[in-house]
Amino acid sequence: MTGPADNGEGTALANTSTGDNAATGVGVGIFNIQGKYIPLNSVINATTNVNSGSAIIGMAMVKLKGQTVTVGNVQSNLTVEVAHL
Repeated sequence: MTGPADNGEGTALANTSTGDNAATGVGVGIFNIQGKYIPLNSVINATTNVNSGSAIIGMAMVKLKGQTVTVGNVQSNLTVEVAHL
């Protein structure tokens, strides 16, 4: 999974929304089904049989360390590459 890193610690997806209506001080965190944080630009070895099940990835807004949050629009992107061997 890859995407633009935040400008804080680089551990969340960056808010790529721009302009006067863009939120600041927040990013998009990526989490597994148990709610554990998944590092950005990491490889996940999934053992889930997605033919008969599902692979769930959660996302949530996260406050960036040392930054002030302002209300506004949030936009980002995440690329997920799936290799079936």
